[in-house]
Amino acid sequence: MPKMTNAHLEARREQILEGARECFIQKGFHQATMKDICNAAELSSGAIYNYFASKDEIVLGLAEQEIQQNAAIFNEALEKSSAGDDPLWNVFRASVDLFLGPENLGSQSLNLVLCAEAKRNQNIHEAMRKEMQAGLAMACDLIERLQLE
Repeated sequence: MPKMTNAHLEARREQILEGARECFIQKGFHQATMKDICNAAELSSGAIYNYFASKDEIVLGLAEQEIQQNAAIFNEALEKSSAGDDPLWNVFRASVDLFLGPENLGSQSLNLVLCAEAKRNQNIHEAMRKEMQAGLAMACDLIERLQLE
């Protein structure tokens, strides 16, 4: 049997996370079952369990995506600052787009579901705390860099 490439493995992981994201947005965390996630991702439960041991692990994967998305916003702002644009304004504008853009309504719905679940589930609470700390650390780093310029 041929070995799967890292790109294939990562694409499959993303497929699972996207399916879970849609399920959590549509049904909420508790109402979405692993079977629902399998159906949304168009994969068997065995395939999903090769990547994630539980719904909690899937939620942690979604939190990691949020951290990476925030990092991309800040990095893009820094890159634009070298072109003469104001990086703080770029971060602000991107953040507003992220929260208010109609294409991001699903993400905001997911964040509400996850924040509510964080009160009950310590693993999700920790993932959300980590996400918020990472975003705050990136914002502080950006401000410190700008002060040094």
